[in-house]
Amino acid sequence: MSSVVLKLRTRVTDFIDHWFHDRIFLVRGRDKVRGLTVTKREQLAVAIIASGFVIWSAGATLTAALSGDGLMRAAHAQTALGHAVQHAKAELALVQAHSQAMIAKLQAEATEAQAQRNDAVAAANAEVAADHAQVEDLTRQVETSIGSVQSIIKSTGLDPAHLQAAAPAPVPDNQTASTPAQPVAPIDADPSRAQLLDDVGQLQSLNAVLQHLPISAPVSNVDISSPFGYRASPFTGAREFHVGIDLRDPMNTPVYATAPGVVIFAGVEDGYGNLIEIDHGYGLTTRYSHLNKILVTVGTKVGLHQEIGLLGNTGWSTGPHLLYETRYDGVPLNPLQFIKVYH
Repeated sequence: MSSVVLKLRTRVTDFIDHWFHDRIFLVRGRDKVRGLTVTKREQLAVAIIASGFVIWSAGATLTAALSGDGLMRAAHAQTALGHAVQHAKAELALVQAHSQAMIAKLQAEATEAQAQRNDAVAAANAEVAADHAQVEDLTRQVETSIGSVQSIIKSTGLDPAHLQAAAPAPVPDNQTASTPAQPVAPIDADPSRAQLLDDVGQLQSLNAVLQHLPISAPVSNVDISSPFGYRASPFTGAREFHVGIDLRDPMNTPVYATAPGVVIFAGVEDGYGNLIEIDHGYGLTTRYSHLNKILVTVGTKVGLHQEIGLLGNTGWSTGPHLLYETRYDGVPLNPLQFIKVYH
């Protein structure tokens, strides 16, 4: 490293000795010439000063140049920034306007949707109210009908509840009588509707009882020759209980079934002559005695007012008439209690 420095110092010294050595300048005056000696040191000092001035001047010029260019660039940058700010403001204004429009649209849609929901709720409430009122009205009508049917049944001397409890179980077409039908659970949880369904079920049950009550007359002309209850026997004169009513009519007058049912007896019985007995269900049976002719057989299903025989004078009889009986669980009841309902 010292040899490199030594070489550099040698070259600098040679450079200075070559260019800077003592110089004598002749200065001519008016009357004489003088010699002005400028030493090497003085020349070197002037050169250094001159070089420094040149470097300073160049630096100042470059700095000024650079400063001017920076100002221009700064001015351009400021102008561009201003344009960018203005553009951003314009874009922001557009975005704000679009956002406000979207917000207004959404608010309008929400308001309309809420109005539609309110209308739908109001309509549903009105429909529910109307439906509830209709259900209540139907319930009142059904309950009125229930009361009417119960009154009819009670007028015969029977208890509607007992008859309903004795109702035969329905047997579907694809089910044998030995297999009980499965109960159906209610599906309506609304108390008012559930009450209506219960009432309708009760009315249907009572109507089924009513349809099987023997409230029709067995002959067209009801002419009672002997009432129900105790009487003097027409044969012995002794007091006896008459289990039915005697209906006087001409020989071979048509005799009709007083309610739907199934024939359980059709033949001759002591004292009664030709006899038909019909089971109407619910524990109710009717008997038709002293017939001249029987037109049905055991097991025949008969309908209301179907002709089953001809009036006659068979058995213990004093003349053409029909002995008509109504029984509940085998106990004789007054047939007039049933016939008067129909007539």
